[in-house]
Amino acid sequence: MTVEILAEPDIPEGILRLLASPVSRSRQTWYLGAHSAEASPRWLIATLWPEPTRAQAALPACWGLRLRGEADATLVGPLVDALAARAAALDCPALLTDAIALEAPFDFALRARGFTPLRSYRTVHTSTLAALRGLGLGVRGAALEAGGWQVGPPRDGELPLLAAIFLKELGHIPPQLTHLGDAPAEARAWDESSVLRRDGHPVGALIARRIDRHIDIQGLVCHPRWRAHRALSWLLAECTARWPLHADTMTFSYPEDNHGIVDIARRIDARPLVRRHDLLLRTAP
Repeated sequence: MTVEILAEPDIPEGILRLLASPVSRSRQTWYLGAHSAEASPRWLIATLWPEPTRAQAALPACWGLRLRGEADATLVGPLVDALAARAAALDCPALLTDAIALEAPFDFALRARGFTPLRSYRTVHTSTLAALRGLGLGVRGAALEAGGWQVGPPRDGELPLLAAIFLKELGHIPPQLTHLGDAPAEARAWDESSVLRRDGHPVGALIARRIDRHIDIQGLVCHPRWRAHRALSWLLAECTARWPLHADTMTFSYPEDNHGIVDIARRIDARPLVRRHDLLLRTAP
């Protein structure tokens, strides 16, 4: 079994640095098996999941786990135990997992240990980011497709989000899109009250929040029947209306340009800065 640990704390001071350089992440791949004595699950997690730095300690962080290939099912329980123990020790609010080869046993093991599952569409990995943002969790650039597990409800002061905006055509907030169907009641209530609407209808799919003088938008998910430029145009207007003193930059992270979002942004704003699929929009003169 291949285990890949991704450590990605969201550090506000690093927003511009991340735009100017490759996204900083800690990624290591290890192999667990009957003949890997030194790479036991508990040793693995303690080694690859270090104590946070002082700057990171005050911020919510999300840690990703990816499992690949055939695996000995007896390793799943100990691995989850090690993850849960480390999460408790570091007060980590969430775990992202991509356990395609072990979906059923891994889900069962996490549920049995008190984790709340947040299911996502496999084909839209930004939706997992949106789910975690909707719960007030800090995560950046984790391209994981399976789902996440919330370790308890959001803590006070950890919901600096604009909202989740859902598609007008849907007419409601489907649990499989909000990822809050199985989440704590407080999280569901918060998400419902935070949905931005136009003419009484939910309009679009996005997560945004203000960090210092920047608006960080992760995961614009556009329904095929709702043109992306309409979503983006309305989003920009809404953000600048809500945060007129702070909205001097916006950061868009998008996994692939299948909606032409970069070209759309160029038409809306005269000064976009593009690095791979990260888009920085200047919204102040």
